[in-house]
Amino acid sequence: MTENPHIDLDKWARRRDARRARPTPLPAAAQARPANLRRAFVIWMVLGVLTAVAIIGTIIVLAAVNLRAGYRGARVWLTVIGAGNFVSGPAIVGGMIWYGTFDAVALIPVAFSSAVIAAVILMWRPDVTAYFRALRQASIR
Repeated sequence: MTENPHIDLDKWARRRDARRARPTPLPAAAQARPANLRRAFVIWMVLGVLTAVAIIGTIIVLAAVNLRAGYRGARVWLTVIGAGNFVSGPAIVGGMIWYGTFDAVALIPVAFSSAVIAAVILMWRPDVTAYFRALRQASIR
């Protein structure tokens, strides 16, 4: 195999050496953030968290209403939303055991996770599945 004379094998080595030869400019002294910027950041973070909670809460409420109306897709949406709770409750308890601390406030998310897990299990019970199947058969006819 013949080598191409136009290929510069040392090009990358020359570029690397040229980069290393140039001194790195010192970063400019950072100015202190204005107090109003810090305040705006806090307000936006609070608004963002509240909006996220409100949006997820609205989705859950609408899905629960649709679940009660007999829409099967609501079961899937609520299962997807609640899937993380199968891990979070045991993770919190495991963390308390691992660190050897007990915090009663940490049991609030565990109780919430337990309620979500119970709701997911209850909506996939055989009698609920039979109800959805009967509704689907009635709507097809």
